[in-house]
Amino acid sequence: MKQACFCFFFLAVILLESVYAATPKCHPEDLKALLAFKAGMSHLEHWHGTDCCNWDAIRCNNQTGGIVSVAFEGIGGPDSRFNYDRMKGTISENSLGKLAFLEQLYMNTVPLVTGGIPTSVGNIPTLKELVLDKTGLSGPIPASLGKLSKLVLLSFTGNKLSGSIPHELSSLQRLQSLTFRESSLTGSISSLDFGKLRSLTDLDLSYNAFTGSFPASLFGSVKLKTLSVSQNQLTGHIPASIGKLTRLEVLDLSSNKLSGGLPSDISKLTRLEVLHLSSNKLSGGLPSELFQLRSLTSNLSGAVPSELSRLKKLTGLDLSSNMLPGAARKFLTSSFANNPGLCGSPWLSKELKSRTRRSRTSSDGMALVKLPPCKFLQQPLNSSWTFTMYAAAASC
Repeated sequence: MKQACFCFFFLAVILLESVYAATPKCHPEDLKALLAFKAGMSHLEHWHGTDCCNWDAIRCNNQTGGIVSVAFEGIGGPDSRFNYDRMKGTISENSLGKLAFLEQLYMNTVPLVTGGIPTSVGNIPTLKELVLDKTGLSGPIPASLGKLSKLVLLSFTGNKLSGSIPHELSSLQRLQSLTFRESSLTGSISSLDFGKLRSLTDLDLSYNAFTGSFPASLFGSVKLKTLSVSQNQLTGHIPASIGKLTRLEVLDLSSNKLSGGLPSDISKLTRLEVLHLSSNKLSGGLPSELFQLRSLTSNLSGAVPSELSRLKKLTGLDLSSNMLPGAARKFLTSSFANNPGLCGSPWLSKELKSRTRRSRTSSDGMALVKLPPCKFLQQPLNSSWTFTMYAAAASC
């Protein structure tokens, strides 16, 4: 009996040793790179020992031991036991950019990480996802990032960057999502040759200071589903070639300096669900072919087409602050406000009518437009009517 127990114990020890031996340890070069990163940062005291595969925010390949993911979340990520919003320091050139097997680099909500984006990051041949959001990073976007041939996701949001978008990023042929939102960038978006970004599905350049007009190459990115360039200083007309982006679902051109009217080719965007055009200098009428719009606000004029009443999938429509005349169609609340020349009564559902009778105050911010009756409207369609607003939707 004792001999059997001894044999069982001996086999268990051998098995544990073989499992331990099969478990890859941190690659020596990766360990060196992470120690260089740690030397420039605070609040990484929990990184200790020589097996960096066991460190928080680090994930290694199970076969090779090479680091494939580094993810610092200011509020703690799904695979992290720590919050990194207090991590402070700069990223040295001989640190993260030396991780030769890295596929994902995430730094989100780490505002005390400052300095520039290391050019060495562009030397990581395996990198697929690069996200540097809400950091204290500043300076230009390194042109070396154009060498990341496997990159599919690139996001710099809420940073303090400067300069324009490097033309070298046009080489990222596998790139699917590009977000440079609210990162203090300037220059023209034509610095990118969008015609080469054939895989691009999502483009967000909002809240920067980009100037100039739409580059012709933009409409070569025929896989685009989301295009947002709001809160910039773009000028010129909306080109008819926008109709080539037939997969677009979201188009946000609001808060720019665009002029002219909507091209009729916009009716080719049959998958469009959201269209934002507010705070521009647009004019002209609404193409009757437009449908499935959730928001449309700009300086448009012309009658609201009757075809809108046939849109069974329409979930919301905002036409406020325009120059729309004629009879109001059957839509709710303040969507027709501030349109000189518009007359008639907006349609109310039975539920909203009952709420209106019970209270004149609104719990959800909804408001009704009081329009003049069409039969008493004597002013020409381009006259200046003043619309009065009053609360409608009451608390239940």
